[in-house]
Amino acid sequence: MTNAIPNDKVDAVHNEVAAHINDGLKTHAAEQGGIGGLLSSLTGNLRSGSPITSAISGGLVGSLGK
Repeated sequence: MTNAIPNDKVDAVHNEVAAHINDGLKTHAAEQGGIGGLLSSLTGNLRSGSPITSAISGGLVGSLGK
């Protein structure tokens, strides 16, 4: 995938991915009652392919398309 990104945009894409992950984790941690609840929730969600993990990845795709 990185071969499809122009060299002058690679850093911007990496920064957008990091920012999106950070924002998503902050939001979901608050909703789950802190980091422990978040980690427990994410562990279960990754196993089941839940809408939460889909929403995080879907939001990222949307923000990269800007």
